[in-house]
Amino acid sequence: MRTEKGFLIFGLLVILALDSVGQNSNQLSVTIYTPQNNPITGTLNVFKWGEEDFSASEIATYNSYYAQNYPYATRVADPTRTYNCHAFAWWVNHGGEKVWLNNPTPFMTDGSFESCASYSATHVYYPTGGHSAVMTTAPYYVKSKWGPYGLYYHRINQCPYDSSDLEYYRIATKISGPSSLSPSSSGYYPTGTYTITNLPTGGSVSWTVTSGASIQSGANSSTMTARFYSAATVSATLTTAAGLQYPLASVSVDVNCIPTITDITNVGMGMDNLSSHFRVVTDMPNATYTWSVDGGAYITSLPYPDDASFVAEPNVWTYIVFPSTGTYTVSVYGTNGTYVSNVFSKSFTIN
Repeated sequence: MRTEKGFLIFGLLVILALDSVGQNSNQLSVTIYTPQNNPITGTLNVFKWGEEDFSASEIATYNSYYAQNYPYATRVADPTRTYNCHAFAWWVNHGGEKVWLNNPTPFMTDGSFESCASYSATHVYYPTGGHSAVMTTAPYYVKSKWGPYGLYYHRINQCPYDSSDLEYYRIATKISGPSSLSPSSSGYYPTGTYTITNLPTGGSVSWTVTSGASIQSGANSSTMTARFYSAATVSATLTTAAGLQYPLASVSVDVNCIPTITDITNVGMGMDNLSSHFRVVTDMPNATYTWSVDGGAYITSLPYPDDASFVAEPNVWTYIVFPSTGTYTVSVYGTNGTYVSNVFSKSFTIN
């Protein structure tokens, strides 16, 4: 049974050994590449570092140690010598093979990545601690490999590395294009064109847009055009010449479109034969619609607004009361922000 003193000594040795694994005759030299396609020499672990990878008992021992000393870190993967922190953050996490990377600075200095504020970073480097990590969607939480030991999800400063000085980075390849669009002169749905800047030699890009837009051309080229029906997000993923994938910072696009009205329908369901529900048929049910009617009829509120027929799209409905039978003209126009549609009118015969 390990004594407390012995366990503390063991822990110190573990920390000191985090990135101390050196080369030996059983390691195979390999070449990896930055996103800018510049080569870096790494060391491929073929489970021959003079011994096989960690045994099950060694893995259990290391996991136990870190669970006790870093209780707020969540282990994502078990210890292995096949890759280390730098390789995980800059290479393996993006689809590269598992290697041992001793010096990640070429990723940060050859134009592949650029320094940035912490809130927009995807990668973090610990210069004093000699450590690398990837940012997560949770503020100040990262994922990193602790030398030959486990892969952990943890707060940025809750790890065995000195975090007194940190450097933040993001991929230097970017999406360029408008973040706000207005309707075109022909009406309705505007288009936006987006390009990739600093596209590496041999790199390619694939584009996606959220449901408020559709790609019109260039889905797999450096320039893409999309048509927007509402606010949407434009995203792209860079695939490097080496086959690694790096998501690019997305662009949120604010779109103020003119509502398109194609019809007015008399749905019925009135309190009597001289009143009825009317519905505007439109591509923008969340816009605001203003109704009018001639011949002394009048617009009033829905008798049962909580009915299931109306609650899904309450803005498209109105209720009209008519003074007598006859033919009436019902008109409506839509407003979306500062944009107003043409007036749409239709005649209805009330019997």
